[in-house]
Amino acid sequence: MKNILVLMTCMLILTGCPNEKEIKETTDSLLQKKIEAMKAIGSADFSFEGLMKSQDYFFDFSEKVHLMKEDDKVRARIKKMIKTNGADSFCSDFVLPLRTWQELSKYCQGAGPNKCSTDMVEYQMILNKFFDLIGNDLASSLKNNQNCN
Repeated sequence: MKNILVLMTCMLILTGCPNEKEIKETTDSLLQKKIEAMKAIGSADFSFEGLMKSQDYFFDFSEKVHLMKEDDKVRARIKKMIKTNGADSFCSDFVLPLRTWQELSKYCQGAGPNKCSTDMVEYQMILNKFFDLIGNDLASSLKNNQNCN
C-alpha cells in the first residue's frame, strides 16, 4: 500500500507541472503565431483572414500570461528563459512590438464594434500584466528592448 501511495505521488509530481519540453513546445507555437500576426499587420491585412491570424497570437499570448499568473512554476520557467536567452532574444521570439500593435489598434478603434477581439484591443494592458508578473528587473530589460517596443 505504501508503494502505491509513493508511486501515485511521484506520478502527480511528474505530470502536474510543465517541464522544459512542454514550455518549449508552447513557446514555439507562440513564435509561429507572432510571425503570422506580424505579416498580417505589417501588410495592413485587416481582412477577416488577416484578423484571424493576428487574433491567434493575441489570444495565445493572453492565455500564457493568465497561466503565468495562476502557476508559479510556469512563471519561474519563463523568467529563467528570459534570463538564459536574454531580453533581445525573448522579445524577438515572443513579444509583438507595441509599435506594430499600435497599427492594429488604430484600425480596431475605427473599424466599429466586434471587428477586433478583446485580446487584440487590450494587448498593451496584457503586456503590462506580463511585465508585472516577471518582476521589475526583467521587465525593465524587456521594456528597454527595441524588439518589444
